[in-house]
Amino acid sequence: MGIFCAPMRFLILGAAFFTNAMMVHAEALGVWVKAGRTLDDIATIYLGKMFSKKKGTFKSLPESMLETGRKITGDFLVGTYRYAYDTPISDGKLKYDELISVELLDCARSYFGTLKQTRLLNGRAVAESGTADADLLMVQTLSPSTDRQLCDLSRTAPAQPKKP
Repeated sequence: MGIFCAPMRFLILGAAFFTNAMMVHAEALGVWVKAGRTLDDIATIYLGKMFSKKKGTFKSLPESMLETGRKITGDFLVGTYRYAYDTPISDGKLKYDELISVELLDCARSYFGTLKQTRLLNGRAVAESGTADADLLMVQTLSPSTDRQLCDLSRTAPAQPKKP
């Protein structure tokens, strides 16, 4: 097991460096759009201008009484948003000042699900979590949300083809 620790450490550090470099590069290219403040006014919200597509069938949780299914199938958009906190926050033992979330969006039916989240502190990844397709829950949200803002932005930004 000891021989795998060092390469794994380099892999994790490389991923953190890559994430930070991509965020700096994305800002320089104008890939992020400032979308305002969070409801509790502790962070600035940025929306990613690049979108891709993903097909699939996922578990769903409808909000509308008109929707009765427990699965949703279709071609979905994949979008990204970023919360940049004014001061680092803590959720127990983890401290971070930025949250990047990759979202699966069904804009027409108002279903949204989180594919991946990365928490950063001073530009370095401190935690990353992802959801396997089999575990993803698409929740119908009819009220205003960051995901809905991504849907609005997607109407003006062309979807990018999914990379192989």
